[in-house]
Amino acid sequence: MGPTWKFIPFHYPYIDEVSVVLPQKNVDNREISCERDWRALRVDGKLDFSLCGVLSSILDMLKDISVSVFVISTYDTDYILVKERELTKTIKALKKKFAVHETQT
Repeated sequence: MGPTWKFIPFHYPYIDEVSVVLPQKNVDNREISCERDWRALRVDGKLDFSLCGVLSSILDMLKDISVSVFVISTYDTDYILVKERELTKTIKALKKKFAVHETQT
């Protein structure tokens, strides 16, 4: 039998919103506001918490080419979301320093 977990919600009293990330085809504009046309880039591999500067080095490169981002960090890795119109420019910049593997989903 696996471990027993006690759920303790993470909450700040001044937060008045919830962000949900899902495929845009699943969003009905009449019900909620949404920001469309984001594309996700995943940092490949499991990132140990002791690593410093991985995300920062990626974001610095994107800042230098004026690409806005939305970042999602999970326990194992990071996802950098960029607008679809910026995807080609983003990949081109990242290929200068990182191995970039493109896949379609």
